[in-house]
Amino acid sequence: MVTQTNRRRHQYQLVWVLTAVFSAFALASIVILKSIGLGMALAIAVDATIVRALIVPATMRLLGCRNWRAPAPLARLHRRLGLDESELSTPAATRPAAAATAAGALPEAQSPAPSWLE
Repeated sequence: MVTQTNRRRHQYQLVWVLTAVFSAFALASIVILKSIGLGMALAIAVDATIVRALIVPATMRLLGCRNWRAPAPLARLHRRLGLDESELSTPAATRPAAAATAAGALPEAQSPAPSWLE
């Protein structure tokens, strides 16, 4: 079974392999290959560390539930194609959080959206 932790670990392993491969281009004797290799290696490393590890989670935390809203044209397209979310939603009794709450466990903490986003 592939868990979220295993998937994330494999993604970072792939990132570092790609960084190493593009860094090898920087050892070439042709200047254009050196610049492309170094640029790609830096871009992949920055994407994996700064963007995916810091900026995306912070933005998702700030946006809260607004993070998952579709733009109006895309929502209309989904409704027209019959891909509306209401058909895919499950009753509250079958959701794991609702079952855990009914069993006496506390639900996961949901951060409310900041007032300046409303």
